[in-house]
Amino acid sequence: MKKLIIIIISVVLGLGIIAGIVSGILYYRSFIRVFKKTDYPVAYKVIDGNLVIVLKDKSGSSNEWTAITDNTNAVSMETKGKAKASKAKFIVSPKNNSIANVYFVKSFNLGKLSVAETLISFAVYVSDDEETGALRCDVIDYPTLSTGGTVIGADTAYPIALSGYAPLIDDDYYYDETATESDAAAALIHGNIDFVNGKGDWTVEADTTEVFLREYDRGDRAYIYINYFGFGDVIPENEEDPDDDGDNGGNGKSSGDNSITDTGIDINNNTETDATEEVGSCELTFSNATLGISEKKKVTFYKDGHMIFSPVEEKKK
Repeated sequence: MKKLIIIIISVVLGLGIIAGIVSGILYYRSFIRVFKKTDYPVAYKVIDGNLVIVLKDKSGSSNEWTAITDNTNAVSMETKGKAKASKAKFIVSPKNNSIANVYFVKSFNLGKLSVAETLISFAVYVSDDEETGALRCDVIDYPTLSTGGTVIGADTAYPIALSGYAPLIDDDYYYDETATESDAAAALIHGNIDFVNGKGDWTVEADTTEVFLREYDRGDRAYIYINYFGFGDVIPENEEDPDDDGDNGGNGKSSGDNSITDTGIDINNNTETDATEEVGSCELTFSNATLGISEKKKVTFYKDGHMIFSPVEEKKK
């Protein structure tokens, strides 16, 4: 009799375990998955009107995910469980009918400047659920992933912030030599290479002549735009010739058509395909003898005008 009871209990427990496994698999498969081939795979699903988002990071970064939104009246955001650098789960809950952008960021903080190492964004639409009458969140458009922001010499007096998305060349701030840097301007990355506290003894060298580094020095802050012309295009129309020693003094100011970014790429080619189509790459060497730092970064250029900075793999001897 006891053996029969033990067998029955074992069978019940086994069926319970199997049911749990099947339920877990079905729950796992019910999520929509994006960025699966990157270091930052994301899974999301609407459950009871709330948007559940699971973020992973396979890059080895030690920075934790932070969740923010541009419309706190539309949604609230909370962390589910204990967030780790390698994985985090967030719940986006509806508050009022509206649209909100929600962002999940891994960033470095350099004083007033916050450098987005990785940024994943969702456009969320809050509306009334026709079945329940309660509010619900839905994702509109396709989530976006931006990477490439990083920092060199973060713990030194002269850190460098790198950004793959430079402002367009029609921003007057960058050409008005009398402009005073406001708090708002100080909180933004300038150019592709931003010497936040000034250039100091930093030098930056490219391994190819197909890249032109256009530098601006403001004493307590300096920054560099990276121009890549190696994919067959000539210097963009109305763009200053890098070799011109004329009256403009190499300040790079241009006029006329502003549809060209500082990479020399037409921003009108800004489709999903353009954002993933590589047009070339180079290696930059950042050196500072005083700080004892020499670091190389590979820069990959894309057709839509952005670029990504990544570590340079050491060649095996």
